[in-house]
Amino acid sequence: ADLSISSGGNVDIQGVLFNGNAMSAVSTLAMTGDLTLSAAAATITHSGATSLTIISSSGPVIVEGVTMSSQALSAVTDVTMTGDLTNSVGDILLTSTSAQAITHTGAAAADLSISSGGNVDIEGVLFNTDAVTMSGDLT
Repeated sequence: ADLSISSGGNVDIQGVLFNGNAMSAVSTLAMTGDLTLSAAAATITHSGATSLTIISSSGPVIVEGVTMSSQALSAVTDVTMTGDLTNSVGDILLTSTSAQAITHTGAAAADLSISSGGNVDIEGVLFNTDAVTMSGDLT
């Protein structure tokens, strides 16, 4: 038979508060099984002053099919953004052997700008401010 404890308010068991189907004042929750959220729209909210960290100690973290492992993302189909893409270390590589495009859909006078603190090198043609340098023929 089950043990039933009820109250008109909270039930306090060693500082953990139970009220109906709600549990609060839990500082650490350890589990060996799954955590399932069955609400039609569920939210995990962090209200602390610093950060929320999700760590898998024995494999990658997968969210909506995107794999996160050792500061790397994989299985990403599209990246959509309204801000800047900033890369401070390394290159941006397009590794497909098929034809690829960089497409700008700006309005008239909304130019695509490629700039560098040094030269911009496109297939061996160097652009630097208003100078263009090349070693081959211009045809």
